[in-house]
Amino acid sequence: MPQFPPSAGPSGRRVPRGRALVVLALLLPLAAGACGLLGAAGVERPSVSLDSTRLRSISLRDVDLLLGFEIDNPNALGIRLDGFDYRLSVAGTQLAEGDRREQLSIAAGGRSRADLPLSVAWDDLAAIYRSVRSGAETGYRLDAGFTFEVPVLGPVRVPLSRQGDFPVVRLPRLSVRSLDVRRVTAGGAELALALEIDNPNDFPFTLRELDYALELAGSRVLSTRDAREVSVARGGTERWELPVSVDFGQTGRAVAQALSSGGRIDYRLTGSADLTAPVEWLEDTRIPVDASGRVDLR
Repeated sequence: MPQFPPSAGPSGRRVPRGRALVVLALLLPLAAGACGLLGAAGVERPSVSLDSTRLRSISLRDVDLLLGFEIDNPNALGIRLDGFDYRLSVAGTQLAEGDRREQLSIAAGGRSRADLPLSVAWDDLAAIYRSVRSGAETGYRLDAGFTFEVPVLGPVRVPLSRQGDFPVVRLPRLSVRSLDVRRVTAGGAELALALEIDNPNDFPFTLRELDYALELAGSRVLSTRDAREVSVARGGTERWELPVSVDFGQTGRAVAQALSSGGRIDYRLTGSADLTAPVEWLEDTRIPVDASGRVDLR
């Protein structure tokens, strides 16, 4: 059996082996406790939650989404977000995936927000909608990971998973049902345009803040905003009457002759409006407005 020499004390004198083992046994718990205190000295992992989801705008090309995250730092020291990765799926089909590298400082004991703007092709989302048989909503799943630099702990990745409802949005159908000629003078005309709005969705919505331009007989007659709102029931139809003032000095003789002679006239109405509905994601979503055809003058 091997023999271990006695240990040397601070003064250089040898300490009996038995006494050295006793001292070591006393010091080890103290050392372990010190390490535990260092790791638990008020230093915790930050928390992240999905705070808001919004479809910001829809066009015939792109759909812009905005995800908002709330970050909570429970520590007595500041931390730093270095970036995050994400994957968003709708109805079981991956819609977006990527990494966002940006730094954000969060004060001690503070909270902050991080936003993730996403742009996806309308055709990709429309293909998902076509696979959904019916209903106002389908499911979505978000998987993300947030990387922080935390004092004592170093780099920390905080995962986040969230599932919820995603709206199945079908753009409203718009058409000009009538164009009433209220007054015609040598310099212009006052008209009333009845815009019919058809809601093909399984939820009601409200349209407001209509920015639009109107062409009659191929000439631009006005470009303006109507701040009023109109609510349309699920599967319903409503009319929105728009006042139109025409300046013949700006539009030319073709419009003046068409309005004076009556009959039918070509029109095109283009612009955008805010859509809000009582479903998740849809709050002041900007949608396109585009209607064209021929209408009877009355």
